[in-house]
Amino acid sequence: MKRKITPTPLTQSKCCIIDDDVPFPVMKYNEMFRQSYDEIRLLLNYRDVTVRPSLIANAGDGLFAMREFSPKDPITSYEGNVLSADEIGSLSTSHMKGFGTRTTDWVIDGLRTISDGQGSASMANHNRILANAEFDHVDTQEFYEKQVIPWMSTFSCQKFPNPSGHRLLFLRATKTIHIGEEIYVNYGGRDFCARHGIPY
Repeated sequence: MKRKITPTPLTQSKCCIIDDDVPFPVMKYNEMFRQSYDEIRLLLNYRDVTVRPSLIANAGDGLFAMREFSPKDPITSYEGNVLSADEIGSLSTSHMKGFGTRTTDWVIDGLRTISDGQGSASMANHNRILANAEFDHVDTQEFYEKQVIPWMSTFSCQKFPNPSGHRLLFLRATKTIHIGEEIYVNYGGRDFCARHGIPY
């Protein structure tokens, strides 16, 4: 049965209703985004970053620091519509990031236009050499129980089971990032760059 996607307006966030028969132990993804992101936003000041023209030629907009970040500091969340692999179809994947649950794999179709109060991690540009941040997941169950953000590396491609089955995607600093500095991420190897027409 094909999944039906219905856009739904959320407070300071954009998400969707996923209509299928896959049981999620705690809540469906639209509810998870509404509740989890809104609560975790209390830990982050979204005026700590801003979107302005990138220093990379022809790259469009980029993400810039408005305060100093130390290594391992959370910067901002990766927000957008939640889609399954089947629902991606012919959509552009240039702003999509994957995350898994214990039942299936999903992607977040990252926001391309950021409003005040929204996570803007999808605006960080690729730069393999100057990368000063990386994407990590936060286990929502750990967040609720301990009120902390335990980071998990996304580079091992390992599935991280957790009690709720839900994870949120964040950008964190890997180096000291100074005020006014552009925030870069290493999105992948030569194949990724060739696929999206960006310099390796």
